[in-house]
Amino acid sequence: MGRFAVSLGAMVVVVSRTDLADAQTAPAPTATTTAPAAAAPATTPVKSGATVTAAATASAPAAAPPGSVAIAPAPAATPSASGAAQAAVITPPLGSPPGPPPGPPPEFAPGYPPPPGYGPAYYPPPYGYGGYYGPPPPMHLNRPHVHDGLYLRLGLGIGRLGAHFTTDNSADFGGSVDGSVANVSGVFEVAVGGTPAPGLVLGGGLWFDGTGRHATHDLKVNGVPTQNVRFDGVDLGLIGPFVDYYINPRLGFHVQAALGLAFVTVGRGDDGPHSYDQTLGGLGFMLGTGYEWWVADQWSMGGIVRLLYGTVGSGRDEYEQWNYKVLAIPEIAFVATYH
Repeated sequence: MGRFAVSLGAMVVVVSRTDLADAQTAPAPTATTTAPAAAAPATTPVKSGATVTAAATASAPAAAPPGSVAIAPAPAATPSASGAAQAAVITPPLGSPPGPPPGPPPEFAPGYPPPPGYGPAYYPPPYGYGGYYGPPPPMHLNRPHVHDGLYLRLGLGIGRLGAHFTTDNSADFGGSVDGSVANVSGVFEVAVGGTPAPGLVLGGGLWFDGTGRHATHDLKVNGVPTQNVRFDGVDLGLIGPFVDYYINPRLGFHVQAALGLAFVTVGRGDDGPHSYDQTLGGLGFMLGTGYEWWVADQWSMGGIVRLLYGTVGSGRDEYEQWNYKVLAIPEIAFVATYH
């Protein structure tokens, strides 16, 4: 009986050592993309012909008989992270269609160098920084209720025209002549231009001021007062470039000025010795200011007050020279402006 017990204890020790050796030398399990099916408990062969189930050895070690040495089984090795990642790569089978093309290269944060192969990054500096001046923003012309783009103005009104005329030798009057005329006049204006800057208009125009039939006053011949002469009319015109400036391009207050060629026409007088028409040329200017109110997206209407001046001279011949200084002030006109 004692020999049988010793032989049984030796066999248990041999079985335990054999299981430990098999557990240490067994390869680590490999992770797969699909979950393995539940398998039956594996059995471990024993040299003596006896078998011990793996489930029994994993759950709890077998109780060793008295007098024997119990050896605990080693824990199973777990797969490493790199091994699992390598095992998770799926290789498509042969003959399968090609996959989609690769996407665009990844973006990188501003201020950081791009990955190799994408070229250097370039970010233009802010406008005006370090001498950088990119293209200016596009200028929007003909915006509603803004004085920009094409400029067209028509005006009508009334005024007062006065003229002073002199000559050193008049064949009709028989000597030197000094006199003046003044009367209510009609005012006309037409101007066309463009807007190179907000509120600033440059262009050309025609301004006209004329009177009807009227008589002279303070007429002197050779320094002696004489009978006044009635003329058919006196007209003053100015043609030339102008500038018109709106202080605020969205509002209507503006100032204008023009400089150009002036012409004066004096009608024939039939109540005295002056019996012919005269047209004289010279220089003149215009100054004015006014205000307009919007009546449509591009149209505005308002009023303007200005003066018109011209100094002209003409000679009937080399012995008779006439000089006129003509001033129209004030001129009050109603204007309509497309701008």
